Amino acid sequence: MHPGGQKELRVRLGRLVPDNQIVYATQSPFLVDRNDWGGVRFFKKVKGETSISLPSKEDVENDELLRHSLGFTLADVGQANEFNVVTEGFTDSFILLEWARSLNKQSIKQKKLASIDLNKTSIFDKHGRGSIRKGVTELEASGLIAIGLFDSDPEGQVSLTEAKKNRILSNHFISYQDFLKKSKVKTAEDLVPQNVFEKACKKVFPKINDEDLKKINQNPKWQNLYKTLKVKDVDKRNIKEKLWEEIIENIKDLDIDASEAEYAQKVLESCRDLLNKIYEERQKSI
Repeated sequence: MHPGGQKELRVRLGRLVPDNQIVYATQSPFLVDRNDWGGVRFFKKVKGETSISLPSKEDVENDELLRHSLGFTLADVGQANEFNVVTEGFTDSFILLEWARSLNKQSIKQKKLASIDLNKTSIFDKHGRGSIRKGVTELEASGLIAIGLFDSDPEGQVSLTEAKKNRILSNHFISYQDFLKKSKVKTAEDLVPQNVFEKACKKVFPKINDEDLKKINQNPKWQNLYKTLKVKDVDKRNIKEKLWEEIIENIKDLDIDASEAEYAQKVLESCRDLLNKIYEERQKSI
């Protein structure tokens, strides 16, 4: 079946039996629901013995078909979708995808509109804020819909201003403060839940005291971290990598009831709405 038909089949099956479980075996990435990949089971055969398990981090890294079907490693244009959100780096796209899947899972249960539909929207990075403008331009030139999401820190704002010099696509570039004006969220990384961030800090800085931890665990988290612990510029990258190793390991503890969920949902819904607006404007001009 044509990939488009496979996607439509998955949607139609869900509508026909919304309160029942559908089980099917497939090697096609188009039949996997990216909004709720917790329903995926991985079949392995080792020495003639077949086992069934949930996809693990290692499974996703080693199996190209599964990795693509679950929406991982979307940095190259070949993995682009109908709608696209281009971020500054891997950690930005990682946390936004984690929140999207978690929030969408709740929306499915409550029969509400997804914060952002991952079956038709890709969230990926272009390896640096300086490449966002180029990434969005390339996607738009290919007939796809794309927006660039910049951090609201000083460096991100400089890059945002530069990107907006593209007058045709100026409304395709936004920052977190465009959505979260009354919050102190500066980057997607500030959306890491406090319980996960705190656990990572305690692991990387075992001697950290409660007073410093309290200061750090307020948005903007990463700015507060470097300032409170007086981290030198040369050490920032190494510390950030160590913290993210712990965050990725413990992201399963993401709390859907956390206050951060409100911010994450606002960002995702705002991206969704902007993408839809751009799409509607393009349809009118055809």
